[in-house]
Amino acid sequence: VHDSWNIEASSVWLLDEVEQTLRVLTNVGTPMEVLSQVAVPVGKGFVGHVAETGKWIYTNDAPVHPVFYHEVDELTGFVTHSLLCVPLVFGGKVIGAMQLLNKVNDAFDDQDVERALTIASAIAIAVTNALLFEDATRRKHHLEATLEHTNHPILILDTTNRIVSLNQDARKQLGLNKEVIGQPLQAVLAISE
Repeated sequence: VHDSWNIEASSVWLLDEVEQTLRVLTNVGTPMEVLSQVAVPVGKGFVGHVAETGKWIYTNDAPVHPVFYHEVDELTGFVTHSLLCVPLVFGGKVIGAMQLLNKVNDAFDDQDVERALTIASAIAIAVTNALLFEDATRRKHHLEATLEHTNHPILILDTTNRIVSLNQDARKQLGLNKEVIGQPLQAVLAISE
């Protein structure tokens, strides 16, 4: 995204619905170690405004715009002149915002908005998929840890009868080890007989 525009900085912000804040996921052009400490409240600044309204916004005179959030520039040392911010929307729901800062030798315009909205759609899909995968992986590990310490043999199969998981009681009673995970149940049981 950053390289496709002639801009000084760009960032992607994710909405934390519980805290009602946005935190930077990734950025170029500003110090990440500082920016990662910033939590922008929903409704504050351009990213907060976009997250709250679900509508894009741009200005070529950021410091005098009523939505401008001076605190972020003060913390990062970055000087914002122009800014374009679009929502990240997935499933009809705002999940964050993409922000482009200081277009070099030009002003942001409606063509930039259209282009940014297209890119933001792809980013929203990718971010949502990554978050869903992370959540599924975390749940799988939690389930495996829970099942491992029960006092009953548990064997979990997928829809093609391949072993997805088996706890220590199942391994002990069937004389198997963890290497059978991913193999067809019938092939494993034939080997163990």
